[in-house]
Amino acid sequence: MGTGYSIHVGVEKTVGCTGSATSARGAHNDAEAMEDLARAQGFTHRTLIIGGAATLSAFTSAVRGLGSLTEDDFLLLTFTGHGCRTQERPCTEVDCALDSWCLSDGVLYDKALIALLAGFAEKLRILVVSGSCYSGGMRNLKFAGRAPAPLRPVSSARMAVSSHSLSQPLPHPAADVKASVVFLMACDEPEIAQAATRKDECSLFTRILLQTWGAGAFPGDYVRFITDIRAGVQAERPEQTPIWSSTGLDPAFWTSQKPFTIEPPPAGIVTIPPPEQLTPARRRPRGVRSSVTNGRREP
Repeated sequence: MGTGYSIHVGVEKTVGCTGSATSARGAHNDAEAMEDLARAQGFTHRTLIIGGAATLSAFTSAVRGLGSLTEDDFLLLTFTGHGCRTQERPCTEVDCALDSWCLSDGVLYDKALIALLAGFAEKLRILVVSGSCYSGGMRNLKFAGRAPAPLRPVSSARMAVSSHSLSQPLPHPAADVKASVVFLMACDEPEIAQAATRKDECSLFTRILLQTWGAGAFPGDYVRFITDIRAGVQAERPEQTPIWSSTGLDPAFWTSQKPFTIEPPPAGIVTIPPPEQLTPARRRPRGVRSSVTNGRREP
């Protein structure tokens, strides 16, 4: 029997790429709501990291601390907060842009996230749910043979950070991500995700996700899940396009199992080629609650 592990990150207050302090209203609510969902689904090992406690060090330590998970386990990783796009020089991306999650003391680049995911075992199932702006850019898994972007200080013109927490590069992944990963993203790469309109609400994406899930009453698979979420989001905000993509297992697995299911796939499911050989997602033109809550460990 598999075991469910989850990490939920919510960062409302950070210093954005422009150097201006900004707030992602509702990010803490999102993280707490997604942890509640994980608890209800039987995820027995959950970590909640919000506010100022959501540092790069805290996040990377939480992820690396689960490096011994096996293919029978399931890891749910959720993030809500600001997303950022910066120019990459020299350019290694098609659009010469680095996408990132804004944590409380710095940015986690897309390549750094991939380096973390590359440390997990083959066939381990990982579900990444991102509620940030530009979140579609965080799902790119095509980094085999390239050094990942290091966790490094960012110039004050783009983001104020504490250099001591960003100075060490992540390990270089020896190969493509071996785990089976599904990404559910609040929007596509060039888009802005709508934050909560009130302090006591969740962001638009998470609110619709929870409504679609219906406290577990949702009867479909991952494809129907994101399709229904997209329809709900675009009914309120047509310019925001939730997307999904997957790699590592036969797509038939992800398209035949209910979301957030911890049990491992049936025997006979095999690994598949990297995502560049698959049909791309549709694009629009152009620790136990040992949970860490605000830095405090709960019993």
